[in-house]
Amino acid sequence: MGQKSVDCSGGNLTEVPSDVPTDVQLLDLSNNLIQNITSVIEYNLTEIVTLDLSNNDLQSLQQRMFRNLRNLQSLDLSFNSIKTSDDDVFENLNLLSHLDLSWNNLTQIGADFLDGVSDLQVLNLSNNPIHEIHQDIFTDVSALRSLDLANTSYWILDDRIFGNLENLTDLNLQHNYITNISSFRSSFQDAISLRSLQLAFNNIENLTAYSFDHWSSLEELDLSHNWISSLEEHTFEGLQKLKTLKLDNNLLVYITLPVFSPLVSLRRLSLSEMAEMMYLGKQSFHGLKNLTYLNLSSNEKLGFLHEEIFHGLEEMKFLNLSHNNISHLSESTFPMPSNFSVDISGNNFECDCHLEWLVRKINSKSAQNRGTQFVNVENIFCKYLNKSVLPLQSLYNVSLQCQSTHASAAQVEIKFALGSSVRITCPFVDYPPPTITWITPHKLNLTVDLAHPISFLDHPSILDTRENGSYHIGHYWHNSDSYYPELEDRKDRIIILRDGSLYIDYFLRTDTGPYKCIIDSTQNMSTVLFLVWIDNDIFIEVKVMSLLVGFGCAASFFMLNLIQVFIMALARRCINQRRREAIAQFVDNFEKYRTAKLGSLKDNYNAQMARIRDTYRNRMDKLSDSYTNQMMRIREGASQIKEGTVPPSRHYPRQIPQSAEENTRL
Repeated sequence: MGQKSVDCSGGNLTEVPSDVPTDVQLLDLSNNLIQNITSVIEYNLTEIVTLDLSNNDLQSLQQRMFRNLRNLQSLDLSFNSIKTSDDDVFENLNLLSHLDLSWNNLTQIGADFLDGVSDLQVLNLSNNPIHEIHQDIFTDVSALRSLDLANTSYWILDDRIFGNLENLTDLNLQHNYITNISSFRSSFQDAISLRSLQLAFNNIENLTAYSFDHWSSLEELDLSHNWISSLEEHTFEGLQKLKTLKLDNNLLVYITLPVFSPLVSLRRLSLSEMAEMMYLGKQSFHGLKNLTYLNLSSNEKLGFLHEEIFHGLEEMKFLNLSHNNISHLSESTFPMPSNFSVDISGNNFECDCHLEWLVRKINSKSAQNRGTQFVNVENIFCKYLNKSVLPLQSLYNVSLQCQSTHASAAQVEIKFALGSSVRITCPFVDYPPPTITWITPHKLNLTVDLAHPISFLDHPSILDTRENGSYHIGHYWHNSDSYYPELEDRKDRIIILRDGSLYIDYFLRTDTGPYKCIIDSTQNMSTVLFLVWIDNDIFIEVKVMSLLVGFGCAASFFMLNLIQVFIMALARRCINQRRREAIAQFVDNFEKYRTAKLGSLKDNYNAQMARIRDTYRNRMDKLSDSYTNQMMRIREGASQIKEGTVPPSRHYPRQIPQSAEENTRL
């Protein structure tokens, strides 16, 4: 059985009608002129579950004004003129789960504003000129799941204000004055269930690394219409569950790093309406294997797309490239699976040979069932001979021409010294080709597109590779005299430069072999073969230097031996026979003197030890005799006492020695 409802909306009512049934459960009083709702209490409408008072003329909220509505679950007070609110307004509304106060004139939210609504799950405070929210406002509403603070002119968030919202899943902070993510990131450390975060239309300028690492559960993030000018490689680190990301209408100029690679679950990405966006590098969308929708439309300065930019987007279903400034597109740019759709309408294509593949594609009926499918083809135009603008559908039988491009040589043989920096230029004449591809002996493919002047952002310049250039930062082997064979595995050692030349940093033995340079101008293709060898002249220099060093070492050894012989001969000449005999006699005398002294010391030592032993024996004999005499007298005295000849006494009388000898013994 459904709820009993009463619809009083849009009746220009100034108060609640008195004839509303007391058992009503759904009461709609929206779009009236009601200024006071005390009659709701007076009429005792205690069974109301849903009350809609939106779009009326309520001015304030008084204390306990809804106290009788104990069954109320949903209350809509939006689009009124509420300026002030007392504490404990919603007391006794224990079942209230949805509260909408949007589009009012509230300026302050007190600490007790939400007392009594512990089961509140959805709160909308958007579009109020709030300049102060008490830090304890959400202390007792831990069940809150959705919070809308959009357009509240709020920009300072207290660190503790959202500390209790463990169940919060949706947070809307759009149209505020937030300038930095870190200013409120700590406020949501406990918002472990957050799924949707809306930050559009703020003043956010910078996104640093790990800006969102607190929100690992986040699935939707809207950062559109801000002032973001750059993204770091780890900006979105930690958002493994994110599925939708919006960055429209920011100030990004280019993206060259794989900044979105941490977003392994991302399915929808929007980068449209970027007034300054000029370039997207080939690694811009690296790692987005689950991406199905990509919006790159309405970027008026975006004129170039690297031919490998969309490689790896295995799940892509729709790509929007409309209303950009793209003039050329390569067929290899779209290696997408079947049922993949792309919109390239509203661009500035040139009607030349580079578009032949596209003309064939959009006019081929068989192409509609497989591979990339172009939509909105009736709005795809190109400039023909820089004059008229023609739809691509009308160019099916028109011959699209380009100036001829061909290589000026077929085969070149060059040599380089080991450890040197190598630059190989591919020779071609006439019209600059759209692409140059190098294939190394180890099957490494490197490609640069020269058709658009901004394509160089993916490649270093010649200046970058010169001594002390930015390319050599961290290259410990640069300008070193040692040989480093372990550099063979470094992927950044062999690169292609902006002008299409091949650069090999630190030439190794394994770098020798055939190198192919392929010049592709759509209408024709030329190949130049470079045979690269080690420069053997350096080995001749090494041999010469080795011989010189060897001769130098041999000469030094010979001179040292010669000097030694000369010194020995001079010593023998300077010391005559008489001096040698005198020295020998002195050494002999000294030896005799030493032997005599040692013998004397030994005899003296033995005599001293004999005297010490004799003295020791005499002392021990005297001590033994004295001890024996004393013991004899003690025994005699004891015998006399026992026989009664001497009176008993506590103490024995001191024995006075009879002679000097006895005194000495004692």
